[in-house]
Amino acid sequence: MVAVDPGLLEGSVANLVENAVKYSASGERVLVSASVMADRVEVRVVDRGPGVPDEAEDRNFAPFQR
Repeated sequence: MVAVDPGLLEGSVANLVENAVKYSASGERVLVSASVMADRVEVRVVDRGPGVPDEAEDRNFAPFQR
């Protein structure tokens, strides 16, 4: 069992998958997986999109960023 807010978890995963699909080349697969890591769950979303430029990484988790 994992203690989470179901709505926030669903929204977070949906945003990650939506962005992965949006920024991947047409026809490219987006892989989504989850695994148990000791006392936590790790969710991975893997795509082949352009990624985040190095200079934008610091702003990545600031509010209201794109």
